[in-house]
Amino acid sequence: MSSTRHHRWVWSALAFSALNGMCVAAPGPAVSLDDALAVARASRAEMRVAAARVDAARQRPIIVSALDDPIIAPSIDHKPVDPMMKTDRSITFEQSFPLSRVRSHRRRAAEADVDRYQGEGGKTALKIDAEVAQAFFMLNERRKVVEILGRQTTLAQELVKLAAARHGVGAATQADVLRMEIEQARLKSRLALTGADLRAAEAMFNTALGQEPYRPVPSLQMQGVLDGIVAIPDLDASLEVALLRRPELRISQAEIRRARARLHAHDRRRLDRERQHACP
Repeated sequence: MSSTRHHRWVWSALAFSALNGMCVAAPGPAVSLDDALAVARASRAEMRVAAARVDAARQRPIIVSALDDPIIAPSIDHKPVDPMMKTDRSITFEQSFPLSRVRSHRRRAAEADVDRYQGEGGKTALKIDAEVAQAFFMLNERRKVVEILGRQTTLAQELVKLAAARHGVGAATQADVLRMEIEQARLKSRLALTGADLRAAEAMFNTALGQEPYRPVPSLQMQGVLDGIVAIPDLDASLEVALLRRPELRISQAEIRRARARLHAHDRRRLDRERQHACP
């Protein structure tokens, strides 16, 4: 029986060492929250898509406000029969310059679209920041829980040894030894489950950064985040900061400017048609 218990202790120690090895952070400098946010903004495809949309929208004001294509009409005015005489040739360039302000209204609508796309890009950046921060704090929590469970499992192993020694000298019963072994098995199962949660949290953190899910994650620098929390603002201050930083207000203002410019362009086209019909 002592040999069986000895083998059980050996296998318990090996299992705990394996779980502890899977939960150790990868070597390298500690990653702060600011570093993680910078990596995510540079690696996430959503940021590149938003930047491409803004670059494409910046070309629209030039396109919609440009003049019509010029008309180039080459012609032969006279083709003489006598080959000794020269041919009369001419080329005509025609460019229209409209007096209506429709193009200027279209340009303002396109410029409002640029602001709207920039606001949507800021909204995407805030969403990515929220995902990275959530994954950052979740990973730190899982690592702390695994560390605590590892210490509890080690303590449970020592208690099992102590209970077995006391049972050997008759100071404890077999039930005490079984109770300690059950507690040790419970902690080992919880440690294995939390280790799986930790690996999932690391994969989620890498995904939030736009990297491979299986990439090793170094230790996290939490002290800088805690030091940065000086004071939580009240309701009025929070609303003021949100109105200044949230992109939804900028998007709404851009939508209003675009709708107003399109309305002016529609009214100008209607006036131009009325003038054309009024002319004899």
